[in-house]
Amino acid sequence: MNLQTLQGGGPIKELHFPQVSPEGVEVEFAPQIYFEAKIDFNDVRSGFRDTSSVSKAMEIYPVDDDDLWTRDMARDIDPELVASGTPATGRLRPLPAFLDAEMMKRMEGMFVNYLMRYSVVRIYRNFALNVYSNPGESLEDFGRRCTEILGESFRKDLDGLHEVSQRKIEQVREKCLRESVGLVSTGGEFDEIKRDSHWKSKIHKVSEHIADLFLKTELSKAGPDVESPEPHSSYPLPGLQLVDERLQYVEIEARQKIMHLLNQHREKLRTTDEYTIRPNLKDIHLVRRCILWMPQELEP
Repeated sequence: MNLQTLQGGGPIKELHFPQVSPEGVEVEFAPQIYFEAKIDFNDVRSGFRDTSSVSKAMEIYPVDDDDLWTRDMARDIDPELVASGTPATGRLRPLPAFLDAEMMKRMEGMFVNYLMRYSVVRIYRNFALNVYSNPGESLEDFGRRCTEILGESFRKDLDGLHEVSQRKIEQVREKCLRESVGLVSTGGEFDEIKRDSHWKSKIHKVSEHIADLFLKTELSKAGPDVESPEPHSSYPLPGLQLVDERLQYVEIEARQKIMHLLNQHREKLRTTDEYTIRPNLKDIHLVRRCILWMPQELEP
């Protein structure tokens, strides 16, 4: 078969795998159809854009218009391993008599159809955030990026909870001051000073402790315990136990709200799955088609 006839008078390029058998041994080369293509992956929803190169070889056999190539029928070829032209030595099998320009065009269509069915890019998508991974981004890296994205709104919500806790501490202070009016103690003015000192110390301590909880809370770290230390078992002055109990409640509530907020945001991070992108016909660009001479021992 004259290769000049396969493209209406224009020669079709020939490639070959270099001889791999020991010198002196004649190698038989069989012709296969070889395609190179570039595939553009453009997805509007995710904004994903990438281009991949494909090099495949298939056996040459009679095909009908409705025939389909399957995965096992196509062989990956490394373009760096093939050489131009026909082998310098060895015996070439004759090209099939049915191989003409029309058959080449039909096989070209089958190859494009093959790429549309089997070419796919799988990226990651977070439903809650409506965020998609970038080309080559691993699941671990994508998870870190989602955490960073969510971290801004999480910190804003966390600051809001902190402000609420601070207002409640101030309310406890004001309420306890009001309730202390009229309390009678045997120590007189000394007891009042002592009680006032206890309130200030306790309120300051709890306020600083809660502020530290909010400051150290992060999406990527474990949350605080929901329990607080037990209050003192005995109080020398009236009203002090009530102060401690109310402040302890504020702290426990703050811890619980932090954990609830953490769980809400972490649930959003768990809404990640695979997102599949396939090419359209317009995204497949055939670079070249060739006859590839394969050593018989390399045939499937």
